[in-house]
Amino acid sequence: MNTKIILDNYDIEIKNMIASYENMIDCEVDVAYNAKSSQGILDFTVTQASLNAIGLKLDTQNNNLKALYTVSSKKDRLKINKSNWNLQGNTINVDEMVLPINLSALEVIVPQTEIFSKELAKMYISGHADLDKMQVLLDVNVKDVYLETIKLKNDDNYIKIKYDESLLLTTKDRLDFQWNSEKSFINPITLEMKNNQLLLSDTYLNIGNLLKTKISADYNFK
Repeated sequence: MNTKIILDNYDIEIKNMIASYENMIDCEVDVAYNAKSSQGILDFTVTQASLNAIGLKLDTQNNNLKALYTVSSKKDRLKINKSNWNLQGNTINVDEMVLPINLSALEVIVPQTEIFSKELAKMYISGHADLDKMQVLLDVNVKDVYLETIKLKNDDNYIKIKYDESLLLTTKDRLDFQWNSEKSFINPITLEMKNNQLLLSDTYLNIGNLLKTKISADYNFK
């Protein structure tokens, strides 16, 4: 595919540009920008996206992911269409997102967005990303899980996720759930994934009268 650039006074048009970031994302980009008004549109077609450390991959079998970046003198924004992902064989549906972009602060705001997997769970995420530091901070509210043996006790179950060279997942409160017919809970957790390694810091797990134990983990995916 050949990139085509058209210049007409203040108007800049770029067709079929290819962009990629490491092995995480590949996309095709069309650009239409007016230098005088400082307004324009970047039209992205994502052909590949993945986070190999956790086995997450964009499902492009039916359609590529579309995203539209609007450049404005007031405030930029990024609209990302609904998408389907695969997490180690499980399908995850991510709702449409419209992300306000603050280029002066290099910050992206993530509005509340539904993430749903009929095999795993239903949850809502919100937060922000620092483009300068390449950090992502997300607040997650898990509403339900769809596993045969587990049922959550509470409607709201909060998790914080931080991505900064590693993926860090933490909970502040005890998580109460039912394992089969056993009332169970796990104390607050700290879970880190980095370089194909999973680390679970010491916590306490209680499954009814079946199991009461302190747990930790150090697992290498390779």
